Amino acid sequence: MKTTLTTALASLLGAEIIFANPISPVPGVAHAARRSARNLRKSNPEIHALNDDPHNLTATNNTQTIRYSNNWAGAVLVDTGFQSVTGTFTVPTVKIPSGGNSATLYWASTWVGLGGNTCNTAILQTGIYLNIQGDRVFFRPWYEWFPEPAQVFEDLAVNAGDQLKLTAVAASTSAGIIVIKNLSTGKQVSQTLSRKIDLSCQLNAEWIVEDNRLDGKALPFIDFGTTTFTEASVATLEGAVELSGVEIHDIMDEQQQVLTSSSISGSSTVSISRTGVLN
Repeated sequence: MKTTLTTALASLLGAEIIFANPISPVPGVAHAARRSARNLRKSNPEIHALNDDPHNLTATNNTQTIRYSNNWAGAVLVDTGFQSVTGTFTVPTVKIPSGGNSATLYWASTWVGLGGNTCNTAILQTGIYLNIQGDRVFFRPWYEWFPEPAQVFEDLAVNAGDQLKLTAVAASTSAGIIVIKNLSTGKQVSQTLSRKIDLSCQLNAEWIVEDNRLDGKALPFIDFGTTTFTEASVATLEGAVELSGVEIHDIMDEQQQVLTSSSISGSSTVSISRTGVLN
């Protein structure tokens, strides 16, 4: 029997896959491969990215080296042949950061992905946007295969306290599937993706909270408390890959203020906490 991308993913997830069409891009805000941003931003001003580390700093605690960037916090695994990445987290109760104001719109993205760290050509990722302005709080599930813009799933309701399972699958270097399942409601959306040329390097797997950027500038960073990915896993064609050797990333702003605190515990848990004051 011929194995299709859909049946392969259904086997991986142990469930029927329900597909949804892309709805709408998020105006002006996009995700990007880490090291390609400087060249691409000249031709596409909407692209933002984790650039080559502007601070060029690392720090070492008793067990882990921490890498600082201008917009990624969480864990990154660098190896070869990654086919899928998964993580489950509870949608946080967000708030305006200390020193903030009710007129400002605050942002962050929580996502899992393949590529974008040492892979220059692409990143296949999915997650949710977190937003608050005054007493208005909203969450938008999305997916992206950079360099295409992010797309929002309009037909998946997400609320604070919901448990979401995020999965990105690179069936090949030119085909993939995205799945977001709301474990609290039983609803899910999926999207098949394909490219005419090979873009996916399958070199990186990530579990990230991101400080979104617009035209190269950081958007006001939301207070998301602590986000914890459980059941964080990555697999190749040969099977599951140990998360030992993951890199820890935290966000440092232009004033060299550290805005997050990330850590790994056990074999499958990644935690990211918001620290600092208004950036």
